[in-house]
Amino acid sequence: MNACEAGEIEAVELLLAFELDQIDYVCENGSAIHAAITGKDPFNTVSFLLNTKPNVANLVDLSGITPLFLASYQGDLNVVNLLLSLGAEPQK
Repeated sequence: MNACEAGEIEAVELLLAFELDQIDYVCENGSAIHAAITGKDPFNTVSFLLNTKPNVANLVDLSGITPLFLASYQGDLNVVNLLLSLGAEPQK
């Protein structure tokens, strides 16, 4: 998740090559997509994650927060629109 927060797409890509099943892992600090949304390069990192595994668009963290809610809360309309275009469900 640190690579997602830092917006280091190359590092995220390398990590996922070895642990693709971990992209949708949720821990007490959220998930990779939640970290990407609050990180340094949210649009590109979230785009990469969604293109790698689209189902994370609706991943709910342990507090019940979806990526769409978090991006909206952050005020990042580019990420909100990206999430919606790639399958995020506003009703969740």
